Amino acid sequence: VLAINDRVGIPRQITWAGQESFRGIVTTGTNDNLAHVDWRGKRVVVVGMGAFAIENTRTALEHGAQHVTVVVRRHGTVCAKIIDYLNLVKPVDSEFQHDTTSNIK
Repeated sequence: VLAINDRVGIPRQITWAGQESFRGIVTTGTNDNLAHVDWRGKRVVVVGMGAFAIENTRTALEHGAQHVTVVVRRHGTVCAKIIDYLNLVKPVDSEFQHDTTSNIK
């Protein structure tokens, strides 16, 4: 089970009901917290829908996870933070086009 919460600073520690009797790995999916995981044949649950959650979903599947379930509070589009940032500094016009005369707002 991966709990990915989008925040700057120290990740928030979340305790799940029944966690003490769970025989698998419960960890956050930030930094290199998952470098030691052998994904082969694992059934994985990812909690969250941000960039880290999607990256860790991809990593689990690429490294042989048997199945990955992603649990989210609401459905929507996953968008890497750089895309949000780029649209902030260089907004799109009414035709959803960027000004191509400069890379500066």
